[in-house]
Amino acid sequence: MSREPSEVGAQARSIVERLYVLTRNLAVHGDAHPLVAQNAAALATALEDAGPPFALQFVGQAVFIDRVLAVLDALNFSRAVKLARYLAAVGVNEVGVEYVPTTAQLVSLARALLTRGASTPSVDGLHLREIRGVSGGGSGEVIEPELFATAQMVRALMEVESLESNAGEGWPWSAGIGVVRRVERARGVDLAACLRFLEHAPGALTVPRRALGALLSAMAMTHAAGLNTSLSRVASHAAFVLGLYGLAERDGASFVEAAETALPRLIATALGGGTSLDPHRQRVCALLQSVVSRHDEPDRWNPMARAVALAYDLERLRCPLGPSFDLRTMDLLAWAARSAGREQSRTWVRALLAAHGVLPPNTAVLHEGRPAVVLGGAEDDAPMRPLVYLKGAGAVAMPDGPVRFPRCIEVEER
Repeated sequence: MSREPSEVGAQARSIVERLYVLTRNLAVHGDAHPLVAQNAAALATALEDAGPPFALQFVGQAVFIDRVLAVLDALNFSRAVKLARYLAAVGVNEVGVEYVPTTAQLVSLARALLTRGASTPSVDGLHLREIRGVSGGGSGEVIEPELFATAQMVRALMEVESLESNAGEGWPWSAGIGVVRRVERARGVDLAACLRFLEHAPGALTVPRRALGALLSAMAMTHAAGLNTSLSRVASHAAFVLGLYGLAERDGASFVEAAETALPRLIATALGGGTSLDPHRQRVCALLQSVVSRHDEPDRWNPMARAVALAYDLERLRCPLGPSFDLRTMDLLAWAARSAGREQSRTWVRALLAAHGVLPPNTAVLHEGRPAVVLGGAEDDAPMRPLVYLKGAGAVAMPDGPVRFPRCIEVEER
């Protein structure tokens, strides 16, 4: 059964919520309480609604249904993390649902999770197994880099959505830098996975999601240009703030207008109740002040401001005003290349292209004549041999030779 990404989040939320509530009420009231039976029946309904057979995977801090990422709200994300710990304690990362168990069997599953027995529980209708490559450790789970990066981006997006509704007249600095650091960890592990998440995760390209994209672009550019971590955080934080205050559902304010809107809100809470200004906050404010005070003289801006402007404009143009379609990353990179030396800084456009690589993630290519999509993972000395996803076969491959472009467009590997 092929699952639409838009359905997966709702299905996962329903299952996670009802399984969690069942375990909590079982712990409080015991097996015989009527509420426990009601919770088990509700869980059975949620499993039936999801359409067995299917598999629910708990990996790191992410939840998947048939390997399609489920985007959860903050409450159910917290519940999913706890359930993942319960399952990992009995050696389970994947719950395969062949058919819906009885309510009594579901209660027994919840009891096994609470008691954390030494062996994997056996439940009729469910296939419980450990996913190879995922193991518990003293400092948490050790997972594949791609899954770790994706899980971090999921959580970052949830935090950004919360920030959007609470930013008000003053910027929440601590929460903002927390998002920056989370994306920093994800980028350091697997930039390609972060880029794929922002473009292909279920759901609309909302303002929070595009603000997160601006943050990631600024971070990728500054790292590609060799800036240190402190300066990269300044540019990334600035791009993130401008994204939330400047972007609209379609298009958004100009870069200078977004800076003029954001700067007073940044300054309003910069001291944070103290008497001295944190160096990071001072640098972010100074960066945007250089734009606001010389709005018609971009050559006199702080040099990093041009990187922030590029990152912001990429996400503003991603959802153009007028057309009903959204632009993909390849379209935006082409626009940036054409704009280099004119409205955009040539230096930062080069850094942007270097960060994405010769074949950015999501590029359409041909592998042995078959349509494929670039996932990333190419070595520096073999940029035309990236990890690819074969569309027709539904499989991942690492080519032995260079991939080709559709319509006989080829790039010589140097």
